[in-house]
Amino acid sequence: MEKANTNLIKEINLNLVRKVLKQIGKATKPQLAALTDLSVVTINTLMQELLNNGEIFEDEIVPSNGGRHALTYRFNYEFSLALVIHINEKQGMDVVCTTVVNLNEDVLMKEEHPFQIFNATQFYSTIQDIISLYPSIKVIGIGIPGQSVDGEITVSSYERLNGIRLAEDVQSKFGLPVILENDVNAAVCGYVYREQIDEDQCVLAIYFPENSPPRDGDLFTGWGFKGQTWIGW
Repeated sequence: MEKANTNLIKEINLNLVRKVLKQIGKATKPQLAALTDLSVVTINTLMQELLNNGEIFEDEIVPSNGGRHALTYRFNYEFSLALVIHINEKQGMDVVCTTVVNLNEDVLMKEEHPFQIFNATQFYSTIQDIISLYPSIKVIGIGIPGQSVDGEITVSSYERLNGIRLAEDVQSKFGLPVILENDVNAAVCGYVYREQIDEDQCVLAIYFPENSPPRDGDLFTGWGFKGQTWIGW
């Protein structure tokens, strides 16, 4: 039990250092100790682990106030990437939109793949090509025009999506965690996060595709980003 508690505390401290470095980009060990309220000894241990993992890099040496020069450490925003996929309509054409983003929310790649009929084999091939180009992808998010119940897509604007367990299939094929969400609800979550909407506010979005029935989603921020989504027919 004592070992488990020690490991938990260590992970909490690691996440704290990650969070601070992600926000400021780079810092020295004394600066991190001051910003996190952790001891320099603890920071030394944590930084060595992050350095070994490739989550941070050694940066430049900077002069200090009368003491030894200090080494700065830079956060590696490319350590973990996310692949975001959604199906959209553009000028009356259906396209699979793929985007790769880093931990700084920078877009590293954005592509559109037009299709007439959804083809699962082609869909998986596209994912494989992107992962081959960006092996640091550690999570896949998929926005679908529909709903899933217990992992199975039960309602969708695209008939070939109905009845398949898309998240499970993608996770099985590529060994990465997959988040499957209704596309409109995902857009609302992104909007609330980007605009920093105050808690206890309700946000409603309605989407009118050219060739599909309208869809809507809402989010009540007081639920901690657990909103409700439905399809409007």
